[in-house]
Amino acid sequence: MREPDPKTWELLFAKLDRIIELLESLGDRPQPAASLPGPPVATGDSSNPSEEPLAAPAAGRDSDPDPAPGTGCSSDHPDGQAAPGGMPYPAPALFLASKGLSVSGFRQRVESEQYLDRCARFIGTRFQHLKEFCTLWKRSTLTGKSFQMHLGKRSPQAIGDCVQLASMLASGALIRGYEYHRSVRLLQVDPSVSPAAQAFASGEWLERFALAVAEPLAAQSARPAAVLWRVLASAQSGLEAELDLLIGDSRHVVWVECSTGGHQKAVDRVQKLQKILRLPGQSCIVLCTEAVPQVSRKYLETHLPCTICTVEDFPGVLEGAMAPFLLPAHR
Repeated sequence: MREPDPKTWELLFAKLDRIIELLESLGDRPQPAASLPGPPVATGDSSNPSEEPLAAPAAGRDSDPDPAPGTGCSSDHPDGQAAPGGMPYPAPALFLASKGLSVSGFRQRVESEQYLDRCARFIGTRFQHLKEFCTLWKRSTLTGKSFQMHLGKRSPQAIGDCVQLASMLASGALIRGYEYHRSVRLLQVDPSVSPAAQAFASGEWLERFALAVAEPLAAQSARPAAVLWRVLASAQSGLEAELDLLIGDSRHVVWVECSTGGHQKAVDRVQKLQKILRLPGQSCIVLCTEAVPQVSRKYLETHLPCTICTVEDFPGVLEGAMAPFLLPAHR
């Protein structure tokens, strides 16, 4: 393919400037993210995102007797053994119990946080263009120092994605503000150091992206399946752990651990729990924002066992791991 001539680049950047002007004129209006397979995330807004408390491991309440497919366990679930208080355990919690692990809670999804889900989907589906932005943003939420990105050598699509993400984050106060200087292709971001911004930038966005991929697949399951987030589990030996994502039923699960830094901490968590869970490598996924060198990855995947993948590869890896659950039409 021939390199575009200077006039073509000039036309492309002119169009990009127009797009950026439109984005800035939208102000606080929500920006659409690229879609993933399955039902789209609703576009409810939230200007004050906050973390909800952990919920007891029960699925189904008087006010919500029929949870949505893939997000809970109804009271007539065939695997729904009673938890203390007479409420049924979600199916994946029963799998952990069969391995000698007790579940004390997991985090519930709440409608008011759909704004965070939308941001996470946008980052995950366009991560190739947003990787540097996310790295700088994560660091800035801890230091409070502004950061800037020189975008002159980026494609128009990459520039548009960076500016659009800044606009989305500013609308929910996850950053204090931003400026894009068109003449020099420079993006300057003033970070927020609020607990919500620090949590989201440090890894919550990756967990929410994984949820956005997992939930539509769980809804296509041939057997009733649930998706649990931040599952707190403990063993009689004194081991305590938090599993980022647990997908499946009482007999088979897929476990996903997320890492926005080095993969070492996630691998350490996996190594400790795999001694108890003994999942096949395909069913234990370590999702990383940084690629792991091939030789190291092969060694870890063989000896843990697990599957280590990047953000870009995660949807395909998870669909392959969940193949035993899916209806024939979705395999």
